[in-house]
Amino acid sequence: MSGSQPLRLTDFTSVDITVAKMGAGGFGLVFMGPDRIRGKWYALKTLRPELLVLHPELRDLFLTECLTWVGLWPHPNLLNALSAAEIDGRLFLMLDYAEGGSLRDLLAINQPFSMRLTWAQMIAAGLVALHTPDPEFLRPHPLVHRDLKPENVLVDASNYARITDFGLATAIGEALAQIPEAPEAFALIEHLSAQANQANPVAPSTTGGHTARATHTTRFRTHTATAGVVGRVASEPFNTCHPNNGLRVGK
Repeated sequence: MSGSQPLRLTDFTSVDITVAKMGAGGFGLVFMGPDRIRGKWYALKTLRPELLVLHPELRDLFLTECLTWVGLWPHPNLLNALSAAEIDGRLFLMLDYAEGGSLRDLLAINQPFSMRLTWAQMIAAGLVALHTPDPEFLRPHPLVHRDLKPENVLVDASNYARITDFGLATAIGEALAQIPEAPEAFALIEHLSAQANQANPVAPSTTGGHTARATHTTRFRTHTATAGVVGRVASEPFNTCHPNNGLRVGK
């Protein structure tokens, strides 16, 4: 609003962001802007308060997945999570800011095949990093992305594809399905998603992150679905031109 003070999100210790942009989805909100402490842009992701009212236990689920994401060893094709912070009683996950937005938005405009193939290779490299156990860094089991799709791959300023949003939508759906108010909860989510799409149709994906251990009891999307996403990125046809058609990573 004209003349209003910008929203400031800070814990007065490790996070101090002046919000310049906001994204919204059915499950989550993302606030983006410069961090006064580090001098560069970051994103703060949180769950919608409406969902927490319906099912307060979702906060513990979100915290667990935040800590799992923060604990991942850095990889150029995984969106880096710096920390989890509590601000005014709400839990936020601090993430690197990806200037290019979601791969879904970029796939809506023409990209050269070489660029799409490079992005597909990057997604595969990020998945290998997730699927590889690392016992020396307290990760004895593989981690499996539960909701891989172009909306959950962001592109940074260097044109690197970076996997994000490790399937919290799946986890929230499973949790909400167990409560008596499930029909009302899913109706609310559908309404909020429709509002978000109408208000900001090209915003980056904004659901929280969920990572599942690859055990026989874990439900997750199949390798066929993963291969389908990688193949779609490499082959999906486009109709219009993109001003950065000549971009090549590392060139």
